[in-house]
Amino acid sequence: MKISKNLKMKLFLILFFTFTSFLFAQKTNLTGKIYNLQTRRPIPFVNVGIQGTYFGTSSNEYGNFKLVLSNGSYNLIVSCVGFESTIIKVSIPNENEISINLKPIPIELPEVVIDADENPAYTQ
Repeated sequence: MKISKNLKMKLFLILFFTFTSFLFAQKTNLTGKIYNLQTRRPIPFVNVGIQGTYFGTSSNEYGNFKLVLSNGSYNLIVSCVGFESTIIKVSIPNENEISINLKPIPIELPEVVIDADENPAYTQ
């Protein structure tokens, strides 16, 4: 049985597009929003990273973030100055959108006392 060039080309294109669609279908967008646990307001510029890697992102000024991940389970490390860091377990593709609440922690600085003594710039 002889296969024509036209049929070979059609088979090649069908197989090519089928396999490339499987390769690209493995990536999923994980989107989310990060809130202050007490005020329920979005927190801007929060760091969101994948534990054990250098891959991550930051939330925008509205607390939204997006990560493009392959299928699997991940531990997200979520951290921001003035808030308690947390680790969130996610499973891709089961979860595409998540909401994260961060607990604020008070930052206490030592007291600073300023005296109005002689200005050292004018001493001779």
